[in-house]
Amino acid sequence: MSYQAPQGSMTAVTDAPPNNNLGLAIASIFCCWPAAIFAILEANKVNTLWAQGDRNGAHAAAAKAKKIAMWAIIGGLVLTVLFIIGYFLLFAAVLSASDGASSTYSFSSSY
Repeated sequence: MSYQAPQGSMTAVTDAPPNNNLGLAIASIFCCWPAAIFAILEANKVNTLWAQGDRNGAHAAAAKAKKIAMWAIIGGLVLTVLFIIGYFLLFAAVLSASDGASSTYSFSSSY
């Protein structure tokens, strides 16, 4: 025996909007702010599209915001690591170039 809802009863739609990933987009500002701006703009579209009834558009905007924010974080971290490596390589090159230089200076005054 299966249960059937009575005729004329109203069922509530408990559909919730997707996670807009706004927190992730804001956090990505610290890694790569130009890309993070686009992620924030996409995240802000989610609730607007959901309120307009565009469910697929809201899900697509949420996915795009997450994708852009993740690329901003990954790109920012990779650039930071490359910068640190480059800094140490430059520092090592300066040190190795100064090893052969004479550090003894002589001053002769002849008046």
